[in-house]
Amino acid sequence: MTKTVYAIRDRRGEVRAFHVRTDHEDGTKEVSWRGPDKSSGLNGTPSSELPLYNAHQLDEWADPIVVCEGEKAAFTHVEAGFHAVATVTGASGTPSHDVLADLEGRSIILWPDADDVGREHMRRVGESLADRAAVGWLEPPADAVTGWDAADAVAEHWDIADTLKDAVAFAVKPKYDPWTDLGMRRLADIEVLRETAR
Repeated sequence: MTKTVYAIRDRRGEVRAFHVRTDHEDGTKEVSWRGPDKSSGLNGTPSSELPLYNAHQLDEWADPIVVCEGEKAAFTHVEAGFHAVATVTGASGTPSHDVLADLEGRSIILWPDADDVGREHMRRVGESLADRAAVGWLEPPADAVTGWDAADAVAEHWDIADTLKDAVAFAVKPKYDPWTDLGMRRLADIEVLRETAR
């Protein structure tokens, strides 16, 4: 069992929380929160309002900034010599608009975990930043096991600098408009009827 404690600091460097990660020998993990005074929990503060991990280093870093899901992936990338921040909400959550404002005007690369919830998590981040930053997307390899992430790429000795060059421009998913969609279907049906009647 390995326990790692990540300090979550705001842009000024002040500790806002501690995220405790416990990795078990069977591959499972547990995470828990501690307040700035190391008391249990976040005292009502939603994780979506906590800063990005490594936000305090953004002013010192040049672009691009890699955005990972979870502190371990970002920590591993920084150790390897790259600039990376991480969301701290878990895949089911999303950093708030104000939290993501720390990335405004920057060139960033979203690196999602290799699973559906991880991709959707990063897609929400991308949609929030699409008109505020230059956003790239780095799709995990097609043969990656579920949950594979940026930390695994470093552990597997990938050429990270070369890999980041494969990032593509992030595209916002069109929002479903039931009225427009229904109208298009009706028009299409009308055209079929016209062709049939001829």
